[in-house]
Parts: sequence; structure tokens; C-alpha cells
Amino acid sequence: MSQGRFSQVKKFRLSPDEAAELSEKAEKMNMTESEYLRFMISRKPTDYPEMRILLRELINEVNHIGTNIN
Repeated sequence: MSQGRFSQVKKFRLSPDEAAELSEKAEKMNMTESEYLRFMISRKPTDYPEMRILLRELINEVNHIGTNIN
């Protein structure tokens, strides 16, 4: 008996506002709601574009501080 990649089904309840927010965010990312939820579960810090930009800026600032100390 071979099981598919997505063989588990989970049922949960959302308020109407939460359901609307889930739909909007999934649509904004061009994903289905299921794809979006799987993406959110598996996210790592590198998946956050805003975080990458902030980290790059932070590294730049630390480098400038190090240069000034020398």
C-alpha cells in the first residue's frame, strides 16, 4: 500500500476573519490555502525576504563599527 506525499488530512476551525485572512494571504502568494499553510509550517529564517534585507543591513553596520574601532 503506497501512501502519497500528502496523505494526512487535518481538520480545524477558523473564525470568518481568520478564514478571510488565510484566503487573502494565500492568494497574494499565488498559492492554494493548503500550499500556503504547508509553506508557513516549513518556513525558515531564509524564507523571509524582509529578514534577509535586515540581516544584510545589520552586517553592514557591524562592519562599519569594526572599521571605526580599528
